[in-house]
Amino acid sequence: MALELLEAPNLRSELEGHTVKELRELGKKWSVDLAGKRLKAEVVDAIASALEATDTSPGSGQAGEEPDGPDMDLSFDKLEVLWVGAQNRLAEGDYRSAIALSQESLQLLDGWELEYRRGVCSRALEAAELFTRRFEDRGPARTLKKKVKEARKAFEGGDLDRCSDLLKRLEPDMTSLYTAELGRVQEVLVEKERTLEGLSALDIDLSKAHELLSKAEEASGEADYAKALDLIHSFEAEVAAALRARELRMREHLNTVADRLKETEGLNIPVEEGRKLLAQAKAALDGGDLAMAGELTQRCEMSVIEVQKMHMDRAMRLRKKHYQEVRDLLSYLKPILQEARNYGIDIDGAKVLISESLNHLRQDEYFQAMKKGREARRLTKSMQSIIAAERKTRGIVEPHGGQCSQCDSQDLQYQDDGWAECNKCHSRFPWATKQEPWLISFFRRKLAK
Repeated sequence: MALELLEAPNLRSELEGHTVKELRELGKKWSVDLAGKRLKAEVVDAIASALEATDTSPGSGQAGEEPDGPDMDLSFDKLEVLWVGAQNRLAEGDYRSAIALSQESLQLLDGWELEYRRGVCSRALEAAELFTRRFEDRGPARTLKKKVKEARKAFEGGDLDRCSDLLKRLEPDMTSLYTAELGRVQEVLVEKERTLEGLSALDIDLSKAHELLSKAEEASGEADYAKALDLIHSFEAEVAAALRARELRMREHLNTVADRLKETEGLNIPVEEGRKLLAQAKAALDGGDLAMAGELTQRCEMSVIEVQKMHMDRAMRLRKKHYQEVRDLLSYLKPILQEARNYGIDIDGAKVLISESLNHLRQDEYFQAMKKGREARRLTKSMQSIIAAERKTRGIVEPHGGQCSQCDSQDLQYQDDGWAECNKCHSRFPWATKQEPWLISFFRRKLAK
């Protein structure tokens, strides 16, 4: 080497001219590990070893082999040390040392052009490959990827001229593809806007999706294709998650409606329309049409509610009818039993039956209430002959005239059971309950014995 021929100071001797503080700053700058190095000689040895380990001789790597980035940076720093040292020795008049350091600098530069050209091609290829990975393998993107692979093949074969030429030709294709893809992103953004409009009818929280789509539009406006595409993917994932959650809630609601429909069928209520709508809702939900499924589920639920309401109204009308029938029967028996009691006839059995009928009526047990009322009526009928005899004894006879208290009609019909009916308005009223004073009735019964 030139240093040995000229017997000039080498790199180590140049480093020894610096203070420990300066050496540590240089070590930090060149990323040299100086941990545990306390003595100046140890620091100099560590830095010099790191610089000398840099292989910068021409042809030292294989064809197409990428140079190591950190080592090349370190070589630049080594060149700087040698060049500054040569200038300092020249200023000091130490010409032999200046010549030696200059010659070592020239040797360090020898062959670097090829190595750095490889490095530049390598970085350009890496950038092109990363660029093409953003796009789907179709159309212009597929053609561009083939060209990048061709450039990579030329680089690995050591044909840097062809590699450089291919990389230069890629630039307009990359620009054209990037512009086209940005246009496609704009079309996708418009499509996603329509998607959100279509989902507005559903009960879904899409605030996060709106935020992501807005950010994607901003990125597209700034020509940041990669960011816009990532945000669109995030938007799609957010919408998909919201739809899955909505579908789960709809299935739960549909199951609830189905249970309600089944309960209604168990009451022997016809629900053919509800069953038809339920089947259509399930088919729409399985097909992914959430809007239609929601509408059909709502119609099915309303159908079941209407049928239940209709059945309930019918049941209430029937309940009212049965209630009134029992009340009318008991009201009919009341004056007859009062008349029988006035005549001293035993009515305790009939009273017990009427009391039981009323208890059943309070508990909405209309069948039992009517049954007890009819038993009381049969018992009361058995008293009619006795009541008729008592009337005859007391001189009580059916009136031959009278006037209806409801319509003032005189067309009345008197019956043996003690009731009278207006033939015009069909209102009824008891006629035999107005009896003589109880004291006269008492003595009449005594005399009869």
